[in-house]
Amino acid sequence: MLFSYQIFGVLVTLLLIWIFESVQKKKVVAIIFSLFAVWLLIPSLGPPILQLSEARLAQNRLLSVNEDLPETLKWIENNVSIEKRVVDITTNAPFSGRPEEVLVKAGAFIPTFASKYRAYTLEASPEYLDLVFTLNPDVVKELRVSYVIIDSNYFQTLPEVRKNDIQNAVFFEKVFETSSPYAQWERIYRIKDEYLKEGSILSGTFKELLGFIPQDTALYIEDWRSENPWATLRKAVIFAFKDWNPYATPGSGVYLNVEAFVSIREPAKAQKFDYLVLSKDTNPNSICECKLERIWQGIGDNVKVWRVLKWQNKKIQF
Repeated sequence: MLFSYQIFGVLVTLLLIWIFESVQKKKVVAIIFSLFAVWLLIPSLGPPILQLSEARLAQNRLLSVNEDLPETLKWIENNVSIEKRVVDITTNAPFSGRPEEVLVKAGAFIPTFASKYRAYTLEASPEYLDLVFTLNPDVVKELRVSYVIIDSNYFQTLPEVRKNDIQNAVFFEKVFETSSPYAQWERIYRIKDEYLKEGSILSGTFKELLGFIPQDTALYIEDWRSENPWATLRKAVIFAFKDWNPYATPGSGVYLNVEAFVSIREPAKAQKFDYLVLSKDTNPNSICECKLERIWQGIGDNVKVWRVLKWQNKKIQF
């Protein structure tokens, strides 16, 4: 349909040009035709131009300028080239909209997926979640991150070993700090090569999780809920286990803008499972009356994995 409108517009334009060239020797006819062409174009172009100049960009008419940026974003805009990648681990990360703000307002490159995938979204991938929750050197290297934005609130949630790493000038170079008079601060660090070689590795990552569950097994992933953190984490869990062909009910289960094959099976009430992947707040006995063993917890302690030792399907809830 859009292509048809484009062809129609081109044909109308060519027709107007041909008519104008045909009548331009006749001044009266040419003037009448010109007035007709203007009359035809004004209703089409006038309202959008007025709306653009008055409503959307009232202060500068047709000149678009950025609003006053926060100090941190202004520093990134002026000092970080588009080739350098930035990760934001400030308050509420990774469940805030801050990465979008850094991308749009400061023009920074926010890597959310590994380079082996074609991704057209800023949703949090398994690799990105590992990066935000652990800042492990291996995932920093995989996503090729050069700078990290961190604030005092998020810094306090990190393990002591990671706090020490960030404060180690051999690993991280502090290139910016906000001038706020309050106790809360926001800083930008440049990640040095030494950190990629010698930085400590924290547990509780997706990379670690995949090693706990055999691929030829019946794996159940909990239903989607609208509340974070599970609303965000469930897609990443399904994506991480895409080659396991897990059991999971449809609905907000996969990324819609990533080129990758994700295979899931819809569970049945008579289905027997070997492992359950649940959010941290879910009681596994609400899924089944089984003998269970918790074998893993991670992703910011928000995901738990239970191994089924003895299956009973008297109480299954999907």
